Amino acid sequence: MIESSPHDAEAHDHAGEDYPRLELNRLVGASQAQTRMRRGWQAVLLSLGLILVALGLPTERFFGGMETIWQLAGSGPTPQGLSALPILGTQALFGMGIEPAAFLWSAVLYGSSLFLLMRLMQSIGFGHGVSLAATLLVTISPLAWLGGTLPLDFSAGLLGATLLCTSLFQTKQSHKQGYLWRASSYLLLAFMLQPENIWLAPAAIWAVKSQGKDDDQGSVNAFGLAVVSIVCIWVSVTAGGGSWLELWDSIVGIRPGSDSWIAGVAFWVAALGCSWMGLIHLVIGRREVEEQPAPTWVLAWIAVGVAPLVAGGLDQGPRGAFLLPIAGVGVADWLTRRTQGPAQTRWATALVATQLILTVASSYWVERRNPDRAWIAAAHEQLSDSDLLLTESSARAYLSRFRLGLSTALAGAQGAENHLSVLVEPAPKGLVLDGWGTLPKPPAWTPWIEAKLPPEGPLRRPTRALTKEGLIPFEQLP
Repeated sequence: MIESSPHDAEAHDHAGEDYPRLELNRLVGASQAQTRMRRGWQAVLLSLGLILVALGLPTERFFGGMETIWQLAGSGPTPQGLSALPILGTQALFGMGIEPAAFLWSAVLYGSSLFLLMRLMQSIGFGHGVSLAATLLVTISPLAWLGGTLPLDFSAGLLGATLLCTSLFQTKQSHKQGYLWRASSYLLLAFMLQPENIWLAPAAIWAVKSQGKDDDQGSVNAFGLAVVSIVCIWVSVTAGGGSWLELWDSIVGIRPGSDSWIAGVAFWVAALGCSWMGLIHLVIGRREVEEQPAPTWVLAWIAVGVAPLVAGGLDQGPRGAFLLPIAGVGVADWLTRRTQGPAQTRWATALVATQLILTVASSYWVERRNPDRAWIAAAHEQLSDSDLLLTESSARAYLSRFRLGLSTALAGAQGAENHLSVLVEPAPKGLVLDGWGTLPKPPAWTPWIEAKLPPEGPLRRPTRALTKEGLIPFEQLP
């Protein structure tokens, strides 16, 4: 029998001493806290970098008629989104123009969405590497890049949808009905940031119903959230002084001149890029018997995504920002379940690199196919501050008013009510027709001239026309 020496017994007898265990716990906790802080700062720096990149891009970008900017400038109905407030505040406090202020806040919200998307992935339980890859994949998708770098409310919609998605995935509640109140609050916020997010109401209602202690309580909670959604819509209509039709147009993206639903679907197939893999995985992805499926409300979230697609609306900018958060969740879930170790890193890198290539290629294609590049160069050279331009093109009306600073009139039924009162100082002295493509027909612009312009003076009839051959007298037009 081997007897232990007094020295060995003294070295290993820690009964009643908590110091080694407490010290180990303290060291582990400190290490984990440092890791969390380091990862948090990484997300913050990525968000700031994305903001700076978006702000550093040329501001010549635009998409369609840019209806939101017209509304912020005071022409047309009041913008429905809450994002209009910081834009107007920045203009008033710092003297910035409407468009630069809109560019600034779009970039800020776009970068902030990256940080919130990271939090969404990590709150569900995905690892840091997977969360980072999924966040980058959806943030640099062609759809997110186009919407986030334009002076529109797309970034606000993405931010609101991300907050709501995070809330619905957090099923733990600290007090009774906590999940219901949280879902209601974030749905309201998402709707106020971008009216299009009201499409997420069915998913939120479904999620609230599934979190009830029993079917009766779930049904009551779902009914309460449905009432909240209806009240949101009603308040938006009555407070904005608009009509139900205007709100519907704002939600689904229908505007005069919108493309067909076929063009909308074709745009989205390319615009989401590799993000489609996440959506497809959540809907029909193969799972093992022991693996937990995605919550049923996720299917409702994805299903309503077809509404902005079939409604058109490309004339006013990209739609459907609310699909990006759930697409990121799908990508993270696929990477976690189907890949491990070095293979996971390779797949994540390949997906992000492919998405980046798609975004760069699509941005280059859109820029090169801009039909108004030659027009704005000619208008900048041949028109002066004393001209009032009358055009049928909503895109050229936008470029003329906000890029060239000219008094601008958009011919047609919608333009006669919405855009023609937006004139700059000094008062224009000559009326110029935009004859670059199709000339505005007299029935389109004559009523406006009679209603808006002085009964006598140089603006009563067009004097010149801007054509591909140059600025020519009106009498020489065919």
